[in-house]
Amino acid sequence: MERFRFLLISGVLLLLTGCALLPHHKHDAAVPASQPIRAKGGWYLSLRFPFLHHTQPPPRAQALQRVGVIRTLSGDGSFVIIELEPGVLIPPGRDLVVTAGAGEPARLRAAENQPPYFIADIKSGHPLPGQIVFQ
Repeated sequence: MERFRFLLISGVLLLLTGCALLPHHKHDAAVPASQPIRAKGGWYLSLRFPFLHHTQPPPRAQALQRVGVIRTLSGDGSFVIIELEPGVLIPPGRDLVVTAGAGEPARLRAAENQPPYFIADIKSGHPLPGQIVFQ
């Protein structure tokens, strides 16, 4: 019974301190990514348990959110006036996109905001009245 208790306590202590014994790798710019990083010490330090190493999940893509509809295009083609969707408010400087039509999407940047309309400068592309604007 005494031996079982000793083994149980030793096992619990090994589990609690085992993670501290495993190598914590830092990716250094001096070490090329093609070379594996070796832990200093015995073979027991180089064991890799997948459940002990936490990796960050990749960033998730966000869906485009409908912002409004282009109502007016300026005569010189430098800005558009957009009617906002209900409940949407766009801060100045926000980048927007118009995906309708063939070819490259039009890129806009919000400038002035006076609900229910706002002005957006055209950065690239050729947006037309009636097209939907997304952020």
